[in-house]
Amino acid sequence: MTTTTPPAAEPDPPAEHADEPPSDEPPSDEPPSDGPDVRLAELLEACLRAERAHPGGALRLVQTAPEAVRAELLELLAIGCTLRRGARAPAQGPPLTALRARLMAHIAAHPPD
Repeated sequence: MTTTTPPAAEPDPPAEHADEPPSDEPPSDEPPSDGPDVRLAELLEACLRAERAHPGGALRLVQTAPEAVRAELLELLAIGCTLRRGARAPAQGPPLTALRARLMAHIAAHPPD
């Protein structure tokens, strides 16, 4: 019994670059040095720094940002502030510590068979 291997198929070009001519340069892993996303990231970083320095301090920066990005900047700023508050939250507050103590006492009083 002879097995044959099918001919190797040529890979399809990525859909995002299908209409562009092939480039002689290898793809770069570096983000573009300018553009709207980079500018938004810079604005967000400045807002987060201002907010850390003084709660509410980012508002003036948001007001001076281009109108086209203000809504997205506010949304990203809210997410960043929420994450920062979550990172500062204690892992176990008094209610969790008390609950853990009661649970451990219950486990100790009722050992498994």
